[in-house]
Amino acid sequence: AAHILGIGVDAAERSLQEGELQIAESRYRTALEQGWMVIGALAAADRQFDVAVDAFGRASTSTVDGGDALRALAIVHVQRGKPDEAVAVLSALAARRRNDIATRRLLAQALAAAGRPEEAVQQLEELRGLAPDEVELAFALASGYLQVGKTDAAARLFADIARARPMPQTDVLIGRMYRDAGDYTRAREWFESAL
Repeated sequence: AAHILGIGVDAAERSLQEGELQIAESRYRTALEQGWMVIGALAAADRQFDVAVDAFGRASTSTVDGGDALRALAIVHVQRGKPDEAVAVLSALAARRRNDIATRRLLAQALAAAGRPEEAVQQLEELRGLAPDEVELAFALASGYLQVGKTDAAARLFADIARARPMPQTDVLIGRMYRDAGDYTRAREWFESAL
């Protein structure tokens, strides 16, 4: 990481010496963001959440586009048991980036963690419209449907997923979702299908 940061600072220094002030400023800001991201990641790994929150917050303001830092900040909020703070961060980011699937998927996860599964499902339904062929998104939506009691909708999506990825591992994953939702009859059917 230090090597990458050094390269960024070196490039900024060269731009400064060449009189390219805007390019130098941009490169310094990028190096600063990368440094804060490294500090945040290390702090989060050590479960020093206050330090991680501060570092990712600083990283998010270091450049024009602080999306990666804001997503990392939201993840730390969930890890420290404050999913409502993650929802606030991600809602603001998603409002600026309606087609950003990664941000909105993370928002759905934060909503679910905050005890708002209906809103999480709504986010996933909207995302499904943006990426109808994305199997992982369909799986997340089907799992969300199970959480809110829409078992028929979940069953249809799981059947589509099984057709798209016809392998025992898919059947096992679907069986686990049904098992976790307490639907042991359907879980058993999918587990038997995997065999």
